Amino acid sequence: MLSVLYPPKVHKERVTNYLNYESAIDMTRINYPVETKQIPLFEKQNSTISDNVMSFEPETKGFTIEYLSPERGRQHHISLLLLENPQDTSKHHYVHVIDLSQLVAHRSKHNGVTHVCNSCFHPFSTFAALKNHIPFCLQHPAQQVQYPDPEDCKLKFVNVKKQEYTPSFLPRRRLRIFSLAHRRRRRRHATYQNYQRAQCVRVLLSSRNATR
Repeated sequence: MLSVLYPPKVHKERVTNYLNYESAIDMTRINYPVETKQIPLFEKQNSTISDNVMSFEPETKGFTIEYLSPERGRQHHISLLLLENPQDTSKHHYVHVIDLSQLVAHRSKHNGVTHVCNSCFHPFSTFAALKNHIPFCLQHPAQQVQYPDPEDCKLKFVNVKKQEYTPSFLPRRRLRIFSLAHRRRRRRHATYQNYQRAQCVRVLLSSRNATR
């Protein structure tokens, strides 16, 4: 948190850069290490800060929202990525996500900065599109959007044996209309064929007269 509120010019990873600002945030009744369930209490005690927490899933290569802040419009909004220690799964570490657009850049073909929804991580090419999306997205709990596999994303019907015969009904009046239209098409086609034959005969006769 302090790295966002008071960013140093160099060596952001050094804890000594933040010792002078320890009292800037209220950590009363919050235990260490800080669990995700304690973040609502943190937001209540620090009225200018809102937090979102996400975690990475190696199986799906996607992100899951662990905590979505209900607070909107606060001075400081911080996105945190919760990482798990591979050697000891009981240990976790929070990492500040500086650019959410770069984190989910693989989800869009847009060549440039995207505007990402904090509730579903869907990237939008314009801020206006994101603004229109947010009211509808917030009607549902935080969710994870998982894209289908490009190699297996088409639905096909292959079990032909399970097809069922369905009888069809065609009214007599409509059948008569279809038959009349079919006759007219055949008549026009025959007329066009007779016209082509007559043209061929005229050309043949004119060529024979020219050779005499």
